Formats: sequence, C-alpha cells, structure tokens
Amino acid sequence: MGLPGSPREDQISWAGEKLKSARDAFTQLGYEVQSRRIALDHWDLGTTRLPARERESNFNLLDRLSSTNQIDFCSIGMASSPSDIDHLAEILSNPSHLSGSAQIGALRGGPDRNSIAAAARAMIRLSATPDGFGNFRFAAGSFIGPGTPFFPCSFHDGSPPCFAIGLENGGLLVDAFAGATTQEAAMNQLENSLNDCYREVADAANKISKEIEVPFRGLDTSIAPSLQPEESITLAFEARGIAFGAPGTLALCGAITSAVKSVPVPQVGYCGIMLPVLEDVGLAKASDDHRFGVIDLLAYSAVCGVGLDMIAIAGDVEARALTDLLMDLATISSKLGKPLSARILPVHGMRAGEMTTFDSPYICNSRIMTI
Repeated sequence: MGLPGSPREDQISWAGEKLKSARDAFTQLGYEVQSRRIALDHWDLGTTRLPARERESNFNLLDRLSSTNQIDFCSIGMASSPSDIDHLAEILSNPSHLSGSAQIGALRGGPDRNSIAAAARAMIRLSATPDGFGNFRFAAGSFIGPGTPFFPCSFHDGSPPCFAIGLENGGLLVDAFAGATTQEAAMNQLENSLNDCYREVADAANKISKEIEVPFRGLDTSIAPSLQPEESITLAFEARGIAFGAPGTLALCGAITSAVKSVPVPQVGYCGIMLPVLEDVGLAKASDDHRFGVIDLLAYSAVCGVGLDMIAIAGDVEARALTDLLMDLATISSKLGKPLSARILPVHGMRAGEMTTFDSPYICNSRIMTI
C-alpha cells in the first residue's frame, strides 16, 4: 500500500488494518499472502523532505509501528539528490524493516552521474552492515514509476492511499513450458496461464478494494521466482532446450516479457521476467557454473523485468567500477524508456569466485561475481 505524507501513528495503524483485511480476503480465496508492505512518497515531493533529525525520527517511528501493526516491510521512498541518497544510506545502515532506493535516471533527464555516484557510495557503505544485508534493502532505480509492489524501488506519488500486488509465480512459467513441443505452443500456454491467473487475482483485488475502501492500483505482472528448486526459471529455459546463459537466453527472456506485458489487467511496476541471482537456486547454480556474468545480465536487462538484481560481488569493489556499471544500466533504461534497477551486494572479505555464506530464508548462496 502506498501512503502519502509523513508517517503518523493513526495512519500506520489504519494501513495495517486494511492490509490485514486484504490478506484475510485473499487467504479465504486460497492464495498465500507472503508479506504485507507499505511505501512512502518519493522524497522529491516534499512530504518527507524534512530536517535530518525529524526525518530520522519519523522513520524510526515507522519501523516501530510496522512491527506493532504486522507490516512486514516498509519502503521509505526514493531519493534523487546525492545528499538525500547519502542520508538514505545512513538510515538503512541500521537493522530495521525499512528499505529505500536511489533514483539514477528520470523520465526526461536520462542518467544522472552525480546520483549514480551517490548510489555506488551507498552500496559500499551498506556492505559494512552485518552480512551486507543493508544492500538487500537498497537499490538504484531508473525510470521506476510509483506503485510497484516489488521492493526496494517502491515509492508513492502523494495521491490518496492505494494498493498493488506482486506475485511469486515462477511455477507458472515452468508449468507452461513443460511438455510444449514448439516455441509457439510454449508461449500460447504461458499467455493462457497468465491470463487465467492474473484475471482472477485482479478481479479479487477489485472486489476487495470495494470492501476495504482503498483503490486497487494494479498488478506487477512480472515473473518472480522463489527459492523452491522446482520453480526455478532455469527449468523453464531447459524445457525449451536452452541452458540459461547460452545463446537464445536473451531472445527467450524477451518473448516471456512480451507475454507478461500482454495480460489485460491494470499493470504497475516492472512487468517482465525477473532474474534475481541470489533468489533463484537455478540461477545461482548457473552462475556457479560460469554460464553467465554480470555483463550478460546487463544485456538481458534490455528485455527483462527488473535489471541487475541480487548479485553478490567482491567486498573490495571500487566505487568507480560500481558507478560505471550503474551508468550502463541507467543508459539502457533511458534509451529504452523502461524501468530497471540494480540491487548489488558487495560482500566484505570475499573475492570473486568464492562462495557466499548467507544465512537467510530469503537468499540462497552463489559464487561472488566479477564486474
């Protein structure tokens, strides 16, 4: 749910109740609701552009109230100026439910080198948090619109509260491609499956919207995998005769994204195939086997959903190297006019090729990649 203005106790309590009612309604329909989330306004709107101490006090209050009201994650919005991005990194350096993002490309302005450099500094700073998990809650985004349910690049636009939905749905892709003898058959099965599933979710959301009296903004139709091996994106590629990372990978990513965008439901966010390396065991294994690298993922981002997501890199990465990589991502986003983001995790004390040792229910382990 997107919320306007600075967080207030009554507002957060109200949001918690509304999200609980929505969760209960979806659960009764047979869906599993993994998390409930809220997002605050973009910092440039002015509603959170407050003196540093007042801003931090508000966000600390938000973190406490989230636990009280059973809200799992809170985005404190997106910042665009270098000084705001620096302050955002300072806030996120402390353990909390909070996440946030840096805007590194605008709809009309293109890549912003100063903001990109600040985002790179933030990633390096947050790598010093325990296990580097601060970067799990931070990303740099370009051309991101308001309302996406996928964090960290989620923010509100100052309008009245509304809600959006994101799905964990890699199994739909795997099931649709299983047994298909041709590319045409596979894509037809995928489109039919997405149409049936997403229409049901959107119809339910519209009904729930009336019941809780909060507008439904839309659905991010992206294919987002889980940590379940049987739902790995790589299995769907293998069903089409492609080992992920081999020639044909980019073309299939593009075809899947086209199918995802074709679903006739209100859409928000990325709406493409997501490739989070540390959140899909098949992708992690393909990375371990050196079937793709960061530059390959950068190329795939031209036709996929989120961009460079959940990539572990060496802890001694230089700010210049991160800045240049983010410049490349923002340039692709700007030239194509598509939302892209980067969530990159420098891991202290580890070098390229070594295996990560994360201990989290949200992350699998993989080799440290090179940029």
